[in-house]
Amino acid sequence: MSSAARWPLEGLRVLDLSIALTGPYAAALMADQGATVVKVERPGIGDIARDRWISAQVRTRILTDGDIKDINYTIDTQNKVVYVLGIAQSQRELDRVLAHARSVAIRLNRR
Repeated sequence: MSSAARWPLEGLRVLDLSIALTGPYAAALMADQGATVVKVERPGIGDIARDRWISAQVRTRILTDGDIKDINYTIDTQNKVVYVLGIAQSQRELDRVLAHARSVAIRLNRR
């Protein structure tokens, strides 16, 4: 590529006001093609699709962890903050549940 080569959407600024799955996905595709995407979220609401994705990731990790015997946890996410409610059978189980919640949050914040 020459120094004059550009991304297809380079120089384009996109204002992303979406809150559902298809909007953020489309904005991400445009960013991948060089557009500058500015994400605007409603105060206190955030991106509903992102929060549901986080909760699903935490639930999946807990369900597939063989060291967590009872699946008696409720998981909710609001504005990228994961809330876990439940009764652990041991301190080790509690530590593993919280580690799963933290690992999803850390991975998300590295993007």
